[in-house]
Amino acid sequence: EQKLLDRGDSSVEARTVNPGQQIKDNLNFEEIILHGRYADSVDFVQAKLDGGISFRSICLGLFTSVARILGERWVADEISFVDVTRGLGTLHTLVHEFADHNTQPNEVSSGNCIILANGALEQHAFGLLLVSEVFRMEGWQVTGGPSLVVGDELNRIIHDTWFDVIGLSASTEEFAFDLEEAIKSIREASSNPGISVLVGGYGFSEHPEISNSIGADGVAGDAEDALRKARQMADKR
Repeated sequence: EQKLLDRGDSSVEARTVNPGQQIKDNLNFEEIILHGRYADSVDFVQAKLDGGISFRSICLGLFTSVARILGERWVADEISFVDVTRGLGTLHTLVHEFADHNTQPNEVSSGNCIILANGALEQHAFGLLLVSEVFRMEGWQVTGGPSLVVGDELNRIIHDTWFDVIGLSASTEEFAFDLEEAIKSIREASSNPGISVLVGGYGFSEHPEISNSIGADGVAGDAEDALRKARQMADKR
């Protein structure tokens, strides 16, 4: 068993988590998601909340793990693109369903500002949605998200408003390489000449070194890693 520090609760406390139970929960929840049983998925999440698990922990644990499993099974040709799209869409809806009533943002603002955007051709937005919710819970000022993509609108926003960090997401290696030109234009447009560019998403999972070749300042493996690295970047300003 391992101890997890649940910073999403109003009182910080250590919880004992059984890894075997976590794996079982992930697999059960994945089956519910894949079969489109939305009502059952709501009940599953609500049961976790009623059992004392914070929404932050559900986002970083259950939701993140199941999204990763869906991606891995798609790459292995075990499920279809339609299955992945439907599954991630359900997770997306669940985040919206529960976030307003179950998140407890940090009462003290971090004073840090981040803007989040997807690559121009992205169809999967769940990862960036999860990242945006986690940053809000930690007191960051968050602009953008899954609906904002790289391009003219993003460049206009960062030209008019100062941001410490920009987070970009790519779901495939092809899309990851496509971010190179976007990053160049971001640095030219930004009102913050020292803006830090953090990238993430499944497109970097096998080859995180792609981030160096496209001119990013860092790459994150998941939402919590993104938060940690963004803090480090903002602290250097």
